[in-house]
Amino acid sequence: RYYYVIPTYDIEALDTTASIEGFNVALLLKYLSTSDIKAACEFAVLCEVITCQKLGGPGSLPTFKQIKDFVAENQLDGKLVK
Repeated sequence: RYYYVIPTYDIEALDTTASIEGFNVALLLKYLSTSDIKAACEFAVLCEVITCQKLGGPGSLPTFKQIKDFVAENQLDGKLVK
């Protein structure tokens, strides 16, 4: 059997209010644009991580630029935001 473990990130969550919503939207958008469920899951986790590090509900959802900046700052694979 084939499986893939989606990486997680060790963070201190400030507020998880909108994290699952951000995850779901990021997963859907990435999957619809790429048809790659692995890439969609990895992208959604990034969105969730960034959302949890901010206070507030919908206002804590990151922009695509903020996700790209997170990838660059943490020296992650640039394919995550292609």
